[in-house]
Amino acid sequence: MHNILLFSMCKNNFTLVVVPCFHHSPVLQKAIRYLLPSALHEKRARPIMKHPKEIFPKRKVAQWGADGHPFNFLFYTGKHQYYNLMHDTSALLVKAEAEEDRRRAKGEEMDHLTFNLSRWVNKDELYDIILENLSDKDYSDFIQLCEKLLANPCARLAEDHLTTFRKKVIVKAYTQVVTPLQYDESGRAFSQSKGIRKSAQATVTLLDAGTGEIVVNGMDYLEYFPVLQDREQLMFPFQFVERLGRHDAVCSVTGGGHSSQAGAVRLAISLALISFLQPDEIESMRRAGLLTKDPRRRERKKPGQEGARRKFTWSKR
Repeated sequence: MHNILLFSMCKNNFTLVVVPCFHHSPVLQKAIRYLLPSALHEKRARPIMKHPKEIFPKRKVAQWGADGHPFNFLFYTGKHQYYNLMHDTSALLVKAEAEEDRRRAKGEEMDHLTFNLSRWVNKDELYDIILENLSDKDYSDFIQLCEKLLANPCARLAEDHLTTFRKKVIVKAYTQVVTPLQYDESGRAFSQSKGIRKSAQATVTLLDAGTGEIVVNGMDYLEYFPVLQDREQLMFPFQFVERLGRHDAVCSVTGGGHSSQAGAVRLAISLALISFLQPDEIESMRRAGLLTKDPRRRERKKPGQEGARRKFTWSKR
């Protein structure tokens, strides 16, 4: 408390000398660096003016009175905050089980408690709450007890207690960028897209109202990709959304081998195909991995080896 009062006093005096807007922490730190320049290499040793709560670690208040007797009956366990927390949680579990028995006897409905988009605090976050070092087993025992309490049909009686140990999970909504359809002179809809796989780069023009004809670098895809696996990879996006034979595709691909070229063309076809689909179909393609670029690359050769992983044949002499 003394450190906080001293910090507030120094900050007020400093702003009287300089500018009142320096109450804001980033501007205040910038002013400190300007007025008190330091050539120290270690940044933590340079002059700063931050709130004591940002510098000094949290500490427990006095755990015993003037007579030297501890306030908590679990003090001599060495982790009285933890065991007190376990004691309170167990008491709430007993209370919830008693309420469950009472409601079942009277035939009343249960009020289940669920937490959406949240998780239990981890070990470090639990330390910030109780300020006591815990072993992995201590943390596991506490989480298991909380899970047991949450699974009880009358866990809503302990909602406030359980909420203290839950953290919200921020879910970022993913939206796939869809290229708008274009139309040629005859009014035929088409979409263009690009795909990459390793060093292969592909460009695809996908036309609507087609017969299923696919041309790759001026050749039919059956001739350009003689390997059956490459052909199946090429046709999988159409098969997945049940659009075989409904589109024509004109593809151009450069670089890479036959497998990486087929992968690049497949990605380009998938990205062009979503312009003709509904949002739920696009989401299904995304979950199937058809709209995701394959980040894998060829692993480099290692010195002293025959290849990236392969070793030279060992010889005794």
